[in-house]
Amino acid sequence: MRTKIDGAGRVVIPAAIRRAFGIGPQGGELDLVDTPDGVLLRPVDHAAVARKERGLTVASLGRPVEQSEVAEAIRSDREDGNG
Repeated sequence: MRTKIDGAGRVVIPAAIRRAFGIGPQGGELDLVDTPDGVLLRPVDHAAVARKERGLTVASLGRPVEQSEVAEAIRSDREDGNG
């Protein structure tokens, strides 16, 4: 997929890709990674979008979450005394 860079250095990221990676309408942060093949744009981990759904806070990362990630988050929260 091709996109454009304007004179100020801003890159246009299509809406479908922003949604897929959880980058909301208010924008977000990306890490720029220099690779041998070019520049990799990677969403910053804390770019999760939180919303209320039926009284619960739901976080959307814009990608499937692995069961191991959920287990690690619960374990970490319990160790911190929050659970």
